[in-house]
Amino acid sequence: MDWTVLIPVILNWIRSCIEQRDREIVTARLGMPGIGETWAIRRMLRKETGYRGRDLAQRTREVVVALQEASPEEIEELVEEALNPSEDD
Repeated sequence: MDWTVLIPVILNWIRSCIEQRDREIVTARLGMPGIGETWAIRRMLRKETGYRGRDLAQRTREVVVALQEASPEEIEELVEEALNPSEDD
C-alpha cells in the first residue's frame, strides 16, 4: 500500500496541529520531523486507520520518509491544502 492513500488523514492532522500551534512552526517541523512528530504521526495513524504492529510501524516510517524527502515548497503546498481543501475532494 502506498502512503499517499493516507493523505486525507494527514491533511486533517496538519489542520488540527495548526489550530493548536503557529503555522510557521508546524510547517518547519514537517520539513524535519523529529521524534515528537514521528510519535504524533504514529498516534494519528493508529487512531484514524486502526493500524497496529508492523503495519503501523511501516506506515509511520513511510510518512516520515516522505516528509523528510519533500522540498520546502512541497511542505508549504501540503500545509496550504490542509488549510484550504480543494473542491475536488
